[in-house]
Amino acid sequence: MLNIDFDYFFLNIILLYGFIYFGKKISKRENYWYNAIPCIILFTIIQGSRFLRGNDYLHYTHIFNGDIPDTTGFIFVTINNMCKNIGFNEYSIFIFYSFIFISCSMFFLKQYIQYAKWLFPLFLIAFLQFEEYMIRQAFSFSFFFLYIANLFKINPERINEVIKKNKKEIAYCLVWAIICVNIHSANIINILIISILYFFLKKPLHYNITISIYILCVYILPKIFDFSYLQPILNIFANSNELASAYVENSDKWFSSEGYNDIYTRNPLVQVLEVLGVSSLLYLGYKALTTNNNISRRFSTMYNLFFIGISIQSLFRNLEILNRIGYIMSLFWCLILSFVLCNKALIWSKIDKFLFIMLFWFIYEYLKYLLFPGNKTLFIWDAPFNISFFQ
Repeated sequence: MLNIDFDYFFLNIILLYGFIYFGKKISKRENYWYNAIPCIILFTIIQGSRFLRGNDYLHYTHIFNGDIPDTTGFIFVTINNMCKNIGFNEYSIFIFYSFIFISCSMFFLKQYIQYAKWLFPLFLIAFLQFEEYMIRQAFSFSFFFLYIANLFKINPERINEVIKKNKKEIAYCLVWAIICVNIHSANIINILIISILYFFLKKPLHYNITISIYILCVYILPKIFDFSYLQPILNIFANSNELASAYVENSDKWFSSEGYNDIYTRNPLVQVLEVLGVSSLLYLGYKALTTNNNISRRFSTMYNLFFIGISIQSLFRNLEILNRIGYIMSLFWCLILSFVLCNKALIWSKIDKFLFIMLFWFIYEYLKYLLFPGNKTLFIWDAPFNISFFQ
């Protein structure tokens, strides 16, 4: 049902406009941080001021207050304790989480200044709900952005000289990986996959391969997949920490028919639109990447990461944990779409024009978020009781 809450709608439009406006200025080669900082401020204030929005919002307020035992990892506990000492409380801490997320994102986006006109707003559209609804995993993902930024500075062409010539970048990668995984262990999957892709797969996978596998993952494989194959992988993660172990102990629930969740099932028509949109991006993205002879290895890596993510999400659409794993990787569609939009002169055949229209699929979730949010529109000033931001 259409639900227009004025301040929710108005503030989100301001946030989107800010990313569009400052992204355009960055694309014109104006000072990056001079224009990125207003985006950081807008995102921090608007997202950080939300109330009761996000999976386990109240759970993390209780963790912050010490009302329930904190088993989230030493670094997350330490960060929360430091914030308490500074004066943050269980509500204003979300301002801090949002600030770290968007600040780290800006370090990552700095590598793509020439695409900022499109990338800034598309990045917001892609990652906004992730930061809002997967609170601790998104906070952990902040450091994954820093990991990628340093990973892409490593030259993997001469694999035998990587350590000798890239000691500084490798050291940074290790630091960000440790922080990222300690805060949320599930992000080790993202680290492993993107590292393997970057070092061992130089080119984007051909669209004949990616589109075929993707369609299989949507319509065929979910009906025949044997989930017992996942158990050896789950056992590896069981040794990493208590939370991962808990998931494995309940694998019959999380990774079988017991964990099936109908809320992720697509309407058949919406599913067709998604398949057309994703397939169009896989095709046009590959064409744009391979037509540009100067394309860097990092774009190919992000293309392949998007493909793997969307395939995992489609294969395990109704299984909460595995759906999340694929969903997070698939969010890098924003980077591939930005590249396509900035190189659209290369791809204007009649078929390309039709496929380009299908790319509008990627704003579907954002439009739902903006226009059909249900009752998830509260900010801190909408709370039914008086709330102070600081202790």
